[in-house]
Parts: sequence; structure tokens; C-alpha cells
Amino acid sequence: MKANGLALDEYSRRWKELRFSLIKPAGDYFRARTEVESVAHVPPLEREDLLRNIYSRSRNLGDEIREALGRSLLLSEIIDILTHSGISCFSGSWKKESAALTRYLYRGECPGIPEQFCCDYWREAARGLVEGLNPEIAYSRHRSLGHGNSGCLDYVFLSPGVNRKLGLVPTEIRAFLAPLQNSFARQKISITLEGLCEDTLYLTVDRQSHPLDKEERALITETILSRAHQRFPQLKLSNRKQSGYFDGKFND
Repeated sequence: MKANGLALDEYSRRWKELRFSLIKPAGDYFRARTEVESVAHVPPLEREDLLRNIYSRSRNLGDEIREALGRSLLLSEIIDILTHSGISCFSGSWKKESAALTRYLYRGECPGIPEQFCCDYWREAARGLVEGLNPEIAYSRHRSLGHGNSGCLDYVFLSPGVNRKLGLVPTEIRAFLAPLQNSFARQKISITLEGLCEDTLYLTVDRQSHPLDKEERALITETILSRAHQRFPQLKLSNRKQSGYFDGKFND
């Protein structure tokens, strides 16, 4: 099938072959009949490497497609490739937002296996492919069933024109942490809640007079986490802004 000159069937086939090549053809988990089942059975010790590889190899494939076409793909074309892939995470009606600079897809149910690692696998595969197809377009997953959210919410957007890397911090989390933020503010330490993705709250911690050292930053983060777990036991914290998994996942 071709759309707007894009060989959608070919791209889907190459992406699928790439993904399967990274799932080692040995061990019980590869005996599963589908890719979804195979991913769910990847041994824990192999999972981090698989996430790194699925991101980098998918990005390389996106680079190859872009170079073969001689141009970066449009936002609408990237959505066509994702929806044509046959992957349930990306199937459905993507909605427009922000004067057509953003597309988002919400799914309330998962026909696959809604486990944390499975969600991470599909997220990193898509993120790598999108970034390869057009370096100025980004992909972000704000919510996923595998991370305990009520549904899944993905964004593909023009960057830096639109910032959808992080989702909004829910009012109940902001209200619960406000007293602690005020307490640190009296010590001239600012805590900024940057955003929420899946089960991770991203924040920045700064001191007005002089920079915090590594130990101080770690102690403050642990204090915030301990406080947050009183109400939100599944919440994770990162005092770094979201970057990419392959280049360290999060950079200072």
C-alpha cells in the first residue's frame, strides 16, 4: 500500500523484522507465537538492553527512510506509518491539537498485554522511529495502562514549536506537595514540578545562593519522594528533564 508516495507496507515490514531481530531466537520467551507474547517473556536482565536497542535501531530505520526519500516526513505521514504498522498501541483515530502541530491518541483499553515493560518496549520503538523520520518531530507517552494509569495517551508533535514531552501534573499531586515546596522555599530552595509521564513526576530542584551538590540533591529528592508516597505510593521521581532512553534516558 502506498499513501502520498510512501511505501507503508514496506516500512511496516522492515520495522517488524527489525524488532523481531532484537528478540533473541532462543529461550522460552521466543517460543511465544506473537511479538506481544515474546516481549512479555523477555528475561528481566535483558530488558534494559532491549529498550536501548529498540530505540536506537528504530531511529536508524527512520533515518534510512528519510534519507531514501530525500526529505523529512510530515507529521501526517508519520501518523500514517504508525497507524499502518498494525501495532494496537498506535491504531485508532489520532486527534489534532495546537493548530495541527500535534496529534494525540487515547486508548481506554489494551488488546495486548498491559504490563510495564511491554508498554516501555512499544514506547521506545515508536519514539526512535518518529525521531528518525523527522528530527523536528517528537513522540511522547503521557499515560499507559502498564504503568497503572486509567488509559493510554500518546502524543506526536512538532518540536520545539509545541512542547508535549511531559503531561500536566494533576491538581491533587500539586496540592499535596505544595506545603513541602513552601517549606523548602523558606530555605531558598525551589522545587518546580515540570510534568508527569506515566508514573514518573519530573521536577527541578535549585538553590538561589549557590548550586546544590549531588548529595544535597539526592537528599531533597528522597524527602519529596517519601512525602509523595504517603498519598501516591506508585509515584516515581526524576529531578531531571525528560530526554531519551538511548542517550541516558534523562540528562541533567
